[in-house]
Formats: sequence, structure tokens, C-alpha cells
Amino acid sequence: MAYRDKALGPNGILELTNTERQLGEQFSTPIEIGIETMTSSEGDFISFAGKGEKSMMKELQIMSSCRLTQRPSSFAIHHFESWLHLKP
Repeated sequence: MAYRDKALGPNGILELTNTERQLGEQFSTPIEIGIETMTSSEGDFISFAGKGEKSMMKELQIMSSCRLTQRPSSFAIHHFESWLHLKP
């Protein structure tokens, strides 16, 4: 799980998953990054719950289009029910 709501920058999803993506590249193993959609009391930067689906999709697109050697293979959305209830 990448408990962040931004793809880029310090403490962003790509920075936090760098080691895992490098290991995936090294061992030719697909890497799936989990994205949080449930409300969290741990901080405003943890989840897309208050930001909406449009914001989440924008950040996922940024990660997918980055020129990285260790690109994520896929994304997992945690938790399906909360994803259904995200604002557009």
C-alpha cells in the first residue's frame, strides 16, 4: 500500500515505492501499488477519500506515464466500496 495521494515529489507514491519497483525490475517481477480510497484519520495526504476519483485517476495517469525503468505493473484500489463512493 502506498498511503499517499500524490504521485510525485518528496514522500509521494513513486518515492515511497522506489525500493519495491527496483526489486521488481531486478527480479523481473510485476509490482502492484495499492492506493487508499477510505477515509483516514492519519493525515490528509494518506487517501483519495476527500479528493475524489478525478484526482486519483490523474495521479495514477502521472505514475503510468512517467519515464521510469521500474514502472508499476498495476494498481490496486483499497477498498472497493469506498472507491464506489468517491466524489467524481
